[in-house]
Amino acid sequence: MLYGPFRVLPGRLSVSRTFGDIEAKLEKYGGKPGVITAKPEISQFTINENEHDFIVLGCDGIYDRLTSVNVIDSAWSAVSQILKQYANRIEMNPSKINKKLSVHQVTGKMADSIMRSSAIERSLDNLTIVIVSFKNLLNFYESACKQ
Repeated sequence: MLYGPFRVLPGRLSVSRTFGDIEAKLEKYGGKPGVITAKPEISQFTINENEHDFIVLGCDGIYDRLTSVNVIDSAWSAVSQILKQYANRIEMNPSKINKKLSVHQVTGKMADSIMRSSAIERSLDNLTIVIVSFKNLLNFYESACKQ
């Protein structure tokens, strides 16, 4: 199994950073013409707010050591932990029923969990992540807090 970003020789930069790397592109500097291009690979899909919960956008540092499944598992693990903590607070003090986290705080904790997982797995690059939550995540969270 290959870990880490794909690197382009001779520059040894990760693919996204080699767009302007002349050593990777020109033969006279040891590069290979046509290997690196700035032409993007684009995928398109429809997001349904009532079916999809969130989307995770992460840099190569996140995905150096984690698969997409690991990332999603880590995010849902954070949600599960938040719900357990909320249930424990309610059990101990029912007057705190309105003291649940906002969906923004929940997604922040999801992002923290994913970054922590990458760091624990010894990612070799920077860790940057954005989570965009959809209405369905809010609906799930609100519903779970009521149970």
